[in-house]
Order: sequence, then C-alpha cells, then structure tokens
Amino acid sequence: MTLQNWIMISFCLILCLVQAASLFVAWWRLRHRVARRSSDTPLPFIALVRPLCGKDAFEEETLRSSFLQNYPAYEILFCVASPYDPVIPLVKKVMADYPAQPARLLTGEDRISKNPKINNLNKAWQQTCSDWIVMADSNLLLPSHYLRTLVNSFDDQTGLVSSPAVGIRPLNLWGRWKRQCLIHIRHDGSCLPISRTRDLRKARRFSGVVMCWSRAADWRH
Repeated sequence: MTLQNWIMISFCLILCLVQAASLFVAWWRLRHRVARRSSDTPLPFIALVRPLCGKDAFEEETLRSSFLQNYPAYEILFCVASPYDPVIPLVKKVMADYPAQPARLLTGEDRISKNPKINNLNKAWQQTCSDWIVMADSNLLLPSHYLRTLVNSFDDQTGLVSSPAVGIRPLNLWGRWKRQCLIHIRHDGSCLPISRTRDLRKARRFSGVVMCWSRAADWRH
C-alpha cells in the first residue's frame, strides 16, 4: 500500500471519529434538557439587536418576527451603518405597524475594530439600558418562543448562549448543501432561528450565530 493510500485512509478515519464525537455530544446534550424557569421568576428586560445592511431575501418577514415574540419586556434595536441604506424605509414601515412594541432604528458606524458588523453593533451596546443582549442577524426568522428559550438556557454558570441557524427555502444545489451542513452541525434543538436565503451569495451568512449574553459576563469586564 502506497503512502498516498495510507494518508487517505487516515483522513477518512479522522472524519469518522469527528462525526462519532459530534453525535455523542448531541446525544449527551439532548439527555440534559434545559430546566425551565418557574412562573414566579421574573424575566429580565432584553435588548434584541439586529444588524442590517441592504435588503436580503424575505427581509420584511424576518424583521417582523422580531415583533412577534411571546416575551413580556424587550426592546428591538435595528442597527444600520449607512443613513442611506435601502433597508431603512422597510424598517420604518415595520416599526410603524407595531407602535406598542419599543423599537429604535440606530444609524452610524463606530470604527472600534476591523469587523464591520462589530462596528455597526457597538451603538446598540452603548445606547441600551438592558443588561441582557440578544444579537440576531437580519436574515433569521425568529420563532415566537425564541427569547424565552434563550433566557431559560441561562443559569448561574452561563455566560453566553449561541444558537446555530437552520437554512430553509434553498433555490439551488449550493443552498441545499449548506442547509444539510447546518442540520449536521446543530447540537441542540431547543432554540432554532431559521435562516432564509436564496442563493450562493447569502450562503456565507448561514454560519452567523445568534447570541445572548449578560453584560456581567462580558469578557471586557
């Protein structure tokens, strides 16, 4: 057997071990479901932050899901870097349809890093009074129980909760492949925002995680 054959066999064995390990992790996590908060425990006020840039496919549908949360106390902060971004009229329209829900549109970019998304999000971090922050990409369709599920995932030992998205409505072979990859890497089905994308250009956003964290657990402290 040649050296090349040994390398290929070793590579395949490593992939099998990685797959087996991921399945074990999924099995272990699903055995230990998150304990629900009691009805007497007050729910914290949450800032739901959504970075925006341009108009993605199904943009209005995903933005409206921000306003349909079964959660008693939260505000929505839409972050846009450019005041001329074409998504702004749509954001204002959706906000006007839900006047009872606190929501703000924040424009401008704080150049605190080389990451454009971090620069776009920083203004929300500075302007909210909430100690609980949830960040969700604009192309994520949030289920109505989303905020409650994230909060229920916290305990005294938790600093951050992340939830990989599930892709739906693929329109080509590349989109279907990315969707299948997301199904395999998902380890916990307790909280599943849905990423709606149309084609290859949007597939890069499948890997964006949805995060929820408390300021007290921020690494800067």
